Amino acid sequence: MEVEGGGVDPNQQQALHSLKVSGYIYPRMEHQFVTFTDPQGFTYSECPEGCPFAMRLHHSLKALGYPKCPRYKTRTIKNKSESFVEVEIFMPFHPHRIEEFAWTVMGSGDSVETACANAALTALTQLCERRYEELGHTEVRYFPFGNKSHPEWEKRMTELDHMAQGDQGRWGHKITLLSLPSLPKMLNMSMQDQRRIAELEAQNAAHQTAMAELQHTHQQLSDGFLLLQMDLNQPPQGENPPPPPPPPPPPPLAPTMVELVAQQNRLLGMLVQFQEQQQQQN
Repeated sequence: MEVEGGGVDPNQQQALHSLKVSGYIYPRMEHQFVTFTDPQGFTYSECPEGCPFAMRLHHSLKALGYPKCPRYKTRTIKNKSESFVEVEIFMPFHPHRIEEFAWTVMGSGDSVETACANAALTALTQLCERRYEELGHTEVRYFPFGNKSHPEWEKRMTELDHMAQGDQGRWGHKITLLSLPSLPKMLNMSMQDQRRIAELEAQNAAHQTAMAELQHTHQQLSDGFLLLQMDLNQPPQGENPPPPPPPPPPPPLAPTMVELVAQQNRLLGMLVQFQEQQQQQN
């Protein structure tokens, strides 16, 4: 097998050097990298279009606070009868993780799209294993680790098994879900489910807060009504006080919001009626 081109070009060395320079001064991800091809046939670019795994890698790095996009180095290797593509991904530095070295990932395939997908899949696998705690709430939560005996990986696979058992028609078997073609769709479904769960939890918390406020108002009205009844039934000085009235019936254990509103309206009506009677007597 022969590789087209040969030797070391100064432009290529300069390009590789620029790819490895740390980006401490950039608060956001850079997108100004210009795609170019050197005389040896190596093409340098950012995230290739149409590759879902490359996009996942880009978004995951952005979520982790990386200031620069990964760089892709691509070349086509030919021989007399066939050709294939090699892709090398240069992972960026992180400004707050000086101890973390940048690393490169290799991938190959019969086309640029396939080679980029394989390389990005490998990079995502390594990234998810290195930063599994910080990526645990993102769409790559169920992305496979390189080490399948990792405790966090086993825990997440158990969760995935439970979801598959609860909705077999939607999730299917986890081996099928973790295959290369099906994984982007499964990750989208996982993110949608997590967002829906967060929305439902927020709605439930708001409902519980409203119920607590309504019950507090109901208790205040009940206490005020009892105090007014006690003032009305207060005997003159020197006489024995009458026996206390029987306690009111206990409220329902779990009143609905409609019932609480109705009780408040009845109590307010009784208070208004009582005040009118007091004014007439005076």
